[in-house]
Amino acid sequence: MENKRLNIFLLIPLVVTFSFGMDSYIPFIIVIKSQLNLSASIVQLSMSIYIFALAVGQIFIGLLSDYIGRKKALYLSTILFMASSVLCGFSTSGTQLIIGRFLQGIGACGLRACTYTMVKDCYDGDQASAYLTRLYSAVSLSPMIAPLIGGFVGGIWGWEAIFFMMVILGIALLGCIYPLPETYSKQTEKTLKQHFKDIGAVFRDKQILFYGCLSAAGITAMFCFVSSMSYIILLQYHLSQEYIYLTFVICGIGMFIVGMLSKKIISSLGSKQALYYSFGVSVFLLIIMSILSLLGDLNFSMYVLFSMLLISIAIILNGCSISMGVASRKTLIGLGISIIGVLGYGIAAISGWVLSLLPINTFSYGLVVGTYYLFMIVISLIAIKPKKAIIN
Repeated sequence: MENKRLNIFLLIPLVVTFSFGMDSYIPFIIVIKSQLNLSASIVQLSMSIYIFALAVGQIFIGLLSDYIGRKKALYLSTILFMASSVLCGFSTSGTQLIIGRFLQGIGACGLRACTYTMVKDCYDGDQASAYLTRLYSAVSLSPMIAPLIGGFVGGIWGWEAIFFMMVILGIALLGCIYPLPETYSKQTEKTLKQHFKDIGAVFRDKQILFYGCLSAAGITAMFCFVSSMSYIILLQYHLSQEYIYLTFVICGIGMFIVGMLSKKIISSLGSKQALYYSFGVSVFLLIIMSILSLLGDLNFSMYVLFSMLLISIAIILNGCSISMGVASRKTLIGLGISIIGVLGYGIAAISGWVLSLLPINTFSYGLVVGTYYLFMIVISLIAIKPKKAIIN
């Protein structure tokens, strides 16, 4: 590990951006649907394509950061995020919006992947897990703040202004990147072609595959919640848009509290136990939630409570999965973290697409997310047996 230390306050804006890009325009998805004359499936695709870009972009950004360094990759990702935000703001059709959202997701994934990789460059074991979960707690600020800011800006200047606001955010990110140290030290000089050959080797690492799939469980829970929440609140519970903001704030507070307690939880239980306990509790919550939904007994307050607990626990699940997935690797850490991201966001995007094919309600939400959690139980028992991670 490098002896360099990272200022968490400079990293927080970098990891919040990818979540901010997903959350800030959600209050206006119905307005966008109406003004651009789009179908509900196209609007849903504008969210899913962002997550899909986060997935597929991971592997290339991770590869790039192992080739040119973390800071240069951060600069390139920020510039792409800004340029694509301009494209989204000037969109006059669904095609333009989807292309812009895809490119925006690529830029956002670079910010996420490089930031987490810098943490793994400098820290190891439980210390890395605690640091990563603290960053996830910062991400929890986005569901509280982004819809409120997006709602305020969009309410005054229109939904297009939300994307132009992200350009201003990108300028601020450049200022955060500049003082950060370059944490990557090349151990051997490789050509770009040799780096591409490394992809196959890392994809064969069962430890990365296993923990990447575990990370996907938490990301799936978060994304399916965010993408379905507006429909559930407005159409299933027949409540006003103000309840969308309220739900974001409540869930964000829960995520923030869990994130702040994560260091103590991981120090007490260890990364592995914290991960498996969080997964087990999540399965229990999903089973109860699905049963109550099927019986018609899940009221709005219970929906918010179960969702808050589920996505808050996902913070620990995601942070520990990333750290443990690359714990035993000495090289290609950036690529390893990126492949974990590919699995996490790729599976989440597919799950969101499946959810869009169903009647969007609380039962469908619990069914889609719960099915993947149960699938992971089967995988962990009979399919993938990872090597023991090096965790203190």
